[in-house]
Amino acid sequence: LKAESSVTSLQVIEFNNTVTNFQTALHEFQQSLNTFDDAVNSKQMRQIRFLRGSIDESEMKKCEEMNYEQRQGWIEKQYQLTDDRTLQRLIDLEEQRDGMLKIEQNIKELRTLFEELQILVIDQQALIDAVEKNVEKAMEDVQKATTNLRDGEKHQKKARK
Repeated sequence: LKAESSVTSLQVIEFNNTVTNFQTALHEFQQSLNTFDDAVNSKQMRQIRFLRGSIDESEMKKCEEMNYEQRQGWIEKQYQLTDDRTLQRLIDLEEQRDGMLKIEQNIKELRTLFEELQILVIDQQALIDAVEKNVEKAMEDVQKATTNLRDGEKHQKKARK
């Protein structure tokens, strides 16, 4: 029984290490997602500067305050105002944008999966704690039963004499 208790303790320690590693990975993932968002916003602002080289500070401030979709709409509107020489560039940028949107969506789905996995891991901890408690209780009961059997055996031997 002590071996089972040791195995259970090792499993609990291993599980706790797994939870810690998972939480660390989730934190790193969140940081990467934030870095990605910052890079996308920076790229949009470069596109705005490229399209409107003479953009004044107040317009630039308005663009910075826009969300991703609004900035992208503004960029696309400006592209419509450009001449035919930039049409291919527009197509390339739209393809890049679509690719980034797909990546962003996949990252969001992955984040959701990680969050759901974290919930499952936390739920499993409660089950492991309950199993450990039950194993300890069973071990105590077995020790008491062993003591009772020995006492009974002694009484039986005395009764035979």
